[in-house]
Amino acid sequence: MGVFHTTCAFMATIGQRFGDAGLRDLCIEAGVIADGSVSAVIDGHKYNRAVRLHKLLYEAFLRLAWEGFQPWLEENYQDDIIHLETTLQTANNLCEELTQTRFEETLKQDSCQRILTQFNEYLSFLRKDNGPLSAFWMSYVDMVEILLCLIRASREGNWMMHLTAIRAIIPWCFAYDRINYARYLTYYYAQMSRLETDNPAVHAHIAKGGLSVQLSGNNPFGKIPVDQTIEETINKDTQTAGGTKGFSLKAGAVTRYYLTSENRSQYLRQLRNMTGTKTTGSFSHHDLQKTRIEKDRADVNAFVELMKNSWVNPLSPDQSDIISLSTGIAVSPDIASDLLQAHQTGEEAYQKFRSERLEKESPETKFHDRMKKQNLKTFSSLTKRDRGNQKQNKELILKADRNLFGHMIIVSQSRSLHIKDVLAHPLGPLPWSLSNPDGSLRKTNKAALARELEKSASAVEDIGNLSACIIDGMSLVQKLKGDGKTFGEIAGSVLNFALHEGGKSTRIDVVFDVYRKTSIKNAERDNRGATSSTQWKNIAPGHNVVQWRKLLSNPESKTALIKFIVDQWKLPENQVKLQEKQLFVTCGETCYCLKNKDVKVVMELKCSHEEADTRMLLHAAHASQNGYKTTVIVSEDTDVMVLCLGNCKKINCTMYLKCGSQNRTRYINISTLAELHGDDLCDALVGLHAFTGCDSVSAFAGRGKLCAFKLVKGNRTYQEGFKSLGTSWDVSEHLHRAMESFVCQMYAPSSDICDVNDLRYLMFCTKRGEMESSLLPPCRDCLQLHTQRANYQAAVWRQCLEGQPGIPEPKGYGWKTDVKGMLVLDWMRGLPAPKAVLELMACKCVKTCRLPGCSCLANNFKCTEMCKLQKCTNQRVEEDEEVAFTVDYDDDDDDDGCDD
Repeated sequence: MGVFHTTCAFMATIGQRFGDAGLRDLCIEAGVIADGSVSAVIDGHKYNRAVRLHKLLYEAFLRLAWEGFQPWLEENYQDDIIHLETTLQTANNLCEELTQTRFEETLKQDSCQRILTQFNEYLSFLRKDNGPLSAFWMSYVDMVEILLCLIRASREGNWMMHLTAIRAIIPWCFAYDRINYARYLTYYYAQMSRLETDNPAVHAHIAKGGLSVQLSGNNPFGKIPVDQTIEETINKDTQTAGGTKGFSLKAGAVTRYYLTSENRSQYLRQLRNMTGTKTTGSFSHHDLQKTRIEKDRADVNAFVELMKNSWVNPLSPDQSDIISLSTGIAVSPDIASDLLQAHQTGEEAYQKFRSERLEKESPETKFHDRMKKQNLKTFSSLTKRDRGNQKQNKELILKADRNLFGHMIIVSQSRSLHIKDVLAHPLGPLPWSLSNPDGSLRKTNKAALARELEKSASAVEDIGNLSACIIDGMSLVQKLKGDGKTFGEIAGSVLNFALHEGGKSTRIDVVFDVYRKTSIKNAERDNRGATSSTQWKNIAPGHNVVQWRKLLSNPESKTALIKFIVDQWKLPENQVKLQEKQLFVTCGETCYCLKNKDVKVVMELKCSHEEADTRMLLHAAHASQNGYKTTVIVSEDTDVMVLCLGNCKKINCTMYLKCGSQNRTRYINISTLAELHGDDLCDALVGLHAFTGCDSVSAFAGRGKLCAFKLVKGNRTYQEGFKSLGTSWDVSEHLHRAMESFVCQMYAPSSDICDVNDLRYLMFCTKRGEMESSLLPPCRDCLQLHTQRANYQAAVWRQCLEGQPGIPEPKGYGWKTDVKGMLVLDWMRGLPAPKAVLELMACKCVKTCRLPGCSCLANNFKCTEMCKLQKCTNQRVEEDEEVAFTVDYDDDDDDDGCDD
């Protein structure tokens, strides 16, 4: 077994175990590995960079361990503190004059021996008694020690160290399904363990250093594995320019070339030595160069600072769960169990393989027979969507395509069910008219509504200087290109952006969002990558940001960033930039007023709003109460325009909305726009916008906002209905019926039907079943839950001018909590289809339908065309079958993108 390739495979195993646990982001954010190379490094394909990475991170973890060692020593071995001080002083003296002799003498000192023993005991404490996160990352330290031992054994030609490292690698190969290496390393280790007995001459040669190859005579620690030697000599010379590259396209000629390739490689290297193209001077390893030492020290410090101060210290006793270092997401108990028991699982699999296939004289299981994989879960499993057990979740067999309708017809006719009753269900695990196939909210073009509203008024180019400017703070942050900048530079750039936006205003309000763990916007944040983002708890001004967008995808990181920005703005060097302006800035529920050399808390603006969209309206009202006749709200969001139109009559000033790019800025006079559309329509817009789709409420598939807006604009009844939406936390039956009638008009403007279930049946019959299920309106069950969600969001918006609105928990208002306690969408309360259809779509009998195996007979149903066996005694007779509609059945062989 080639040590070089075994080393690469083991590094890939380390990457598989720790890559998504924070190792990948740690490499990038610390600046040790570039984003484009990190995958190849973690997978073990970039040998030199991967070895360097693991050496540096190994040292970083030991530094973290050393920082916790002294407090532990004081608590458990108070009398040994004096030995620690003596050892540290001796180590400092050694650094001043480092020689091999002095190093060995230092190790033999009693104080040093005692402290090293205690430190090893502390490392054992971190592995076993400091919590699961500490145990998990200490296994990284242990695996890297194995890796370094394997490399050192080759460098020194140490045969016993090599075998020890191979034996330690084998369980990890079994645990993480490195099948080939698990199989052949087991045999290799068994063979090599008996080498001294079976072949003493070979063992003697290898024990003297014949394990590896010494290419250079002046490097005492420079032996390399045999397979690596082949890669760096023969393979390198034959596969580069001058070798087979461009040599010939004829297979025979290339084959003949390779017969003598090793000789050609040897001659080529001798020629290089003779001509002086290869330096053969004194040895100086690049790892010992001063610049490399400084770079390595800086990278180790970057690792330590990142884990200790900005992210999560994995060796801290405060961490009780196994969480990702970068995202802060905890794994489920089954993943945690697999991570902590991986080595034991691999060891058991190794012992079983050895006993069954190697130790028995006549094994029942042959050596090359298929091996069972362990399939242990890692942090990567968090990103895989759980598809569930199809036997327990039979609704998964219902597919959202036109085949489903044909199936429904056949099954309902055969089961004595009316198709109208079937269509009163969503016909899927999710309501396809409201949900995407992955369970996320359907989106619509919100900007189309803003453009339609804006058409009625002309834009204003200038509004004068005496105004208050209110800015969505996170929009400023999102516009910034933060990669390559320090956090201090980012805070300064955001302040410059704010001063530029409010250049003509004497008062500037920068309003930030508040990010809560339980929020109705969780689904949208997950869609934007919150689960795979990087989490920052503490932010240092001098840290250089590498993954800016991943930071902005994490709510906790944005909370820490907002606090950091506000703290930086309070510094005197930034306050000077304000000159005569007032800067109001929010951080959490608190609002600060910053002036030149003055900072104070504004109690009137202390509020519990979560979104900056609503909080900006509160700041506009505060500005008007303090004498400002004009306010400018800087935002491109349609939500903000709708809120401005719905509340402009309650704010005693002229409101403008600033939109557009830097070169094409326009001001929309909200007050004029509200007069053109009328008070009733503007008030109804709040409910309409929430009902037809926003960040927390899904849109209707195939039904945009313009269609809904035009319908409401011309109908006073619908205006009254949407004016009522959000005025109370509970939705009355009358309001449910009004929303149901509106949905029917959206889908069928020429129809008088006001019942969505009746409309679903009518549309199905009109199209003769040849339509996608997403094109039907949602059934009443799903629509009522959708209305509750829209009502909740509209109610939150309608209380935007209250500092401390009484907002109930969203659970029970169209949302629910899952098994993990997380807030998720409540799509439906009933079954996705009638029970008879759901459980008995078809039987799977092969030869004949008979009891007890046939599910159709067991439930007194006739077999249908959906059943696997098409000719049986349980089929309905031909004259009894009445299929009302013709259906186009797709076949698997058709190239139409549909499944049966």
